[in-house]
Amino acid sequence: MLIQFWKRRKKQCVSIVCSISILFSSIFFLNGCEATFLEEKKSSKEVENERFTSFTEKLFCKEVAASQISLHYTLKEPEAYGIDKADTAYGTIQTDSTQIKTAAENIQQALHAFSYEKLNVKNKITYDLLKQYLRSLREEADYLYYEEPLNTVNGVQTQIPIVLSEYQFYDRTDVEEYLDVLSETRDYFQQIIAFEREKADKGLFLSDEMADQVLEQCNAFLAMGNGNYLYSTFVSRIGELQELSEKEKSDYILQNARQMEEQVYPAYEDLIQAVEELKGKGTNEKGLCYFP
Repeated sequence: MLIQFWKRRKKQCVSIVCSISILFSSIFFLNGCEATFLEEKKSSKEVENERFTSFTEKLFCKEVAASQISLHYTLKEPEAYGIDKADTAYGTIQTDSTQIKTAAENIQQALHAFSYEKLNVKNKITYDLLKQYLRSLREEADYLYYEEPLNTVNGVQTQIPIVLSEYQFYDRTDVEEYLDVLSETRDYFQQIIAFEREKADKGLFLSDEMADQVLEQCNAFLAMGNGNYLYSTFVSRIGELQELSEKEKSDYILQNARQMEEQVYPAYEDLIQAVEELKGKGTNEKGLCYFP
């Protein structure tokens, strides 16, 4: 979620659910650097601003490295920020409100260690927005199951193919990372399915009308078969890499096709089966304002 705070991107909707885990993942960073953040306030405004800038940059790096999708769409050269690789392909789903609140509180404590009066205008704005965001995050942590990753407008079932088709290949590494992302698609969908089952147990599953739309979207994706644009766009993008030989391009194209057959299509089939099983468990047909 914090990635939206620093830099909004058009494909951010894919991480609507996986971003729930971001602040929790920051606990390690904060605990490891607690001594630095909570050290005695310096008298120099310049030093204080440098400390604050370093703090927000490290928080940003931890956030953006939470998933390969976010990392690739945000930074062309992550190594320039000291980032070796992302933690996961798509991110993870966090449903423990206590963990999220604790992580937010840890960051708040680190934030309060800075002298607000010594910060320049730019950093004060960042401080204020971050403080407000963290407060909202704590207040909203009890309502995680109101998140809907299968939103029919920008849910994962419609946005993941778009994001994958626009995943730019700048070099060989990007191609290999893309194929690694595909290899985790089915596991990621299983996380979503597990989350939806928990929502259903709480009476917060999709309405039947919305479930039918999700099923329609998934079936339409599968119906493309060999004509799916994730085949053609891959061939087009890899064709522009001059560093690859024709044999290497051919091998990568075969790997992409294999991942589509073994990961992407089965992921959608799993989701269809799960939604069909859970259909009818939605208790509200009218929208969020009709929930308690």
